[in-house]
Amino acid sequence: MAASFKLPNGSDIYIDSISHRCDSLINSSIWSGIERNHLRNWLRSFNTNEEKYFASILLDNLIFRSNQQTKALMIQGMQRSLPEALKDLPQYDAYRGNWINILKRNLNFVKLVPVIGEDDSPAKSGPTMARKYNSELNVHNSNIIYPDAIEKAKRDGANLFIFIDDFCGTGKQFLRFFDEVNDAFDDEDCLIFMPLCMHSKGKTKIFNKHSNILVVAPENLSDEDRFFKEDAELLPDQVNTFGDLKVFYKKLLKQRVGNIRNPFGFGKLGLTYAFSHGTPNATLPLLWSTQNQQINLLKRH
Repeated sequence: MAASFKLPNGSDIYIDSISHRCDSLINSSIWSGIERNHLRNWLRSFNTNEEKYFASILLDNLIFRSNQQTKALMIQGMQRSLPEALKDLPQYDAYRGNWINILKRNLNFVKLVPVIGEDDSPAKSGPTMARKYNSELNVHNSNIIYPDAIEKAKRDGANLFIFIDDFCGTGKQFLRFFDEVNDAFDDEDCLIFMPLCMHSKGKTKIFNKHSNILVVAPENLSDEDRFFKEDAELLPDQVNTFGDLKVFYKKLLKQRVGNIRNPFGFGKLGLTYAFSHGTPNATLPLLWSTQNQQINLLKRH
């Protein structure tokens, strides 16, 4: 491995402390969705002390949303993000702060639409979120429709459409989806895209192309949240730079999984973010790839 990536003094203490902290997060159900034995098997798959140190840094930076935390984001979206998006539209003032209860009833004017393209697999995150809104927040079945039912919903009186997903990174997936359904809408419709977590790059890209879509999310990320900072910047260990870390990562990734598309995550966002039900492709693949039969810590879908 790259000689420039060095073990700092006390690296063994750091590795042990991260391992113990992860155990505590699992035991307390904060990381519900990651099994302790699976975590230990993943850690054991790293051979050298340098690799184990790198894996510990990854774990130290992991943002993992359990099913309970995912539900909390869904609630926050309905109680805060949605009212924020609609604050300048007085026709919806009567529903402010009460969307969760309102959506439990059979309604005509509002529909939740999972982000899923015509050629996408049903296993994509949009349908997963549709099921979660139904099971976790008791959103009425009739208030969740798939894209092919949009035109009928409009004929029945729908004019508020909330597109749902778990994550938006570059915005490319949503824009591809919206291109397929755009013709169904007119100027009288209120369109909202509300993923649970959104990267600022995706938000900007969507706004620049479709300024009529209100884009909100209960959790927001930016380039400040990327794993690899500027190459010359020192890690907290004050020994290695992020440039050293990046070189080591590239060699380690190739050694473990071979050549892989988007080694720094889709759009080079370089995130360490995941839900218990799945991991965005903007997250570093060392955490989720099973290519070359490698042990993964996180599941992709």
